[in-house]
Amino acid sequence: MIRHISYVLDECLETRTPRVACLLLFHGVLFGRRPETAGNRKREKGINMYQLNTHASFDSAHFLAGYEGKCRNLHGHRWKLSVTIQKEKVEEQGQTRGMVVDFGELKDKVKEIADEFDHALIMEKDTLKTKTIEALREEDFRIIEVKFRPTAENFARYFYDRIKQDGYDVSYVEVYETPNNCAIYGE
Repeated sequence: MIRHISYVLDECLETRTPRVACLLLFHGVLFGRRPETAGNRKREKGINMYQLNTHASFDSAHFLAGYEGKCRNLHGHRWKLSVTIQKEKVEEQGQTRGMVVDFGELKDKVKEIADEFDHALIMEKDTLKTKTIEALREEDFRIIEVKFRPTAENFARYFYDRIKQDGYDVSYVEVYETPNNCAIYGE
């Protein structure tokens, strides 16, 4: 493991890898992954990447069914979704010459996804009684049922997959529940 940590440190310093990506690499090594696959991007030594980052926020409520703590109760967050994409080269022709992508398009895509969850109760499917859900809907509450436990970690993976499906080369996604706490997902 020491050899792998040394490799990651050299790689981060040599390529000027962003701090978050280095943390992902170290995290991967500490949990048994080889450095070549530990980080947010499988990169050959010496290949530089452009990275763009944008973010959007949404307010919503959730709860964690089956959790033995405060978060089992209904509570809310101002979630922040931060998306970093990457590309080896900038566009060479056309309107986006000199750009990785049009920032406006990326920003709009991230905001569109965040807005889908804004001012809603997000809950894991089948965690409330049918009568409870019906009563909330009768009161015009906006409920979004997801197939996963609505944790920051699962949201990071969910948003990563959604943005990747739209054709972006996603480096990693950060999801903040609070200004000080976030979950990061990258491949």
